[in-house]
Amino acid sequence: MTKSSPCIKQKIYGGAGALLLSLAAQSAFAQVAPPVRYASPFRVLVEFTDGKPDLGNYGDLAVYGFTIGGFTESSHILGTEMRGTMLRSGGYDHEETALVGPRAAFHFGRISPYLSLLAGGGHSWWYSNAPNKGPKPVQKSGVGLQWTAVSGIDVYMNRQFSIRVGELSYSNVYVGGRTLTPVTASVGVVYRPRWQFKRPE
Repeated sequence: MTKSSPCIKQKIYGGAGALLLSLAAQSAFAQVAPPVRYASPFRVLVEFTDGKPDLGNYGDLAVYGFTIGGFTESSHILGTEMRGTMLRSGGYDHEETALVGPRAAFHFGRISPYLSLLAGGGHSWWYSNAPNKGPKPVQKSGVGLQWTAVSGIDVYMNRQFSIRVGELSYSNVYVGGRTLTPVTASVGVVYRPRWQFKRPE
């Protein structure tokens, strides 16, 4: 018995050490993982957006501007999003939009891919022909219905801030007897206001 006691003690100490290492590893992982709780919070988004308002239209020059909006997000995937975009710098076809619709998001640790299907109105203006070609161009504008499909990826930095590392959208805008087909790419920041956090009791 006396000879086997050290062996038994080594096994006990080894098992305890392995358990402690396992608990330490889990604790370290919990500290690294984002302290995000999905309780239907409202988040605000601000993006830099670059787009092409009408594919194939005299050179298809890109325009750029910004997008602002907000959305709800929960552990149940579905939420609601609203956004407005203003693209007024760069090419000839400019555009402003106001959209709202359902949103689906998935959560994999710090990474959250999402998809939105939005509808609303678009205000676009364009030239009758390229300003550097043919007769003097006439600027036209109009407001029409628009639908937009949006997809992208957010990376959570902490409970308040996320980086929108990439977003793509495709739209149809029915305005002025024509159908614009804008395609945009965006990057930005997502912010969760502090008033949504529960205070410790």
